[in-house]
Amino acid sequence: MLRVTAFANAIASITAAFYVICVILAAVAPDLYLGIARTWVHGMDMTVLYPEGTTTTLGSFVLGLVTLTATGWLAGASLAYVYNRQLSGSRPS
Repeated sequence: MLRVTAFANAIASITAAFYVICVILAAVAPDLYLGIARTWVHGMDMTVLYPEGTTTTLGSFVLGLVTLTATGWLAGASLAYVYNRQLSGSRPS
């Protein structure tokens, strides 16, 4: 059994770390960042969305960090809950 809160906290922490890494990558290597993003959205031309390159303000960074971390936490909690339900349902009587 997974501890739901602990698992959700772990997923949220990793999600926040990946977000920070992604923002740093966008700032120091925007072409690489856009190239990676393009592969994740089935080859869509990301320069159409960002014709002048990527920009991150402090406000957009904080909003993105909070919302993505919260989404990671909810995903982690949901995953742990469903996993525990599946695990308890598979035990022999």
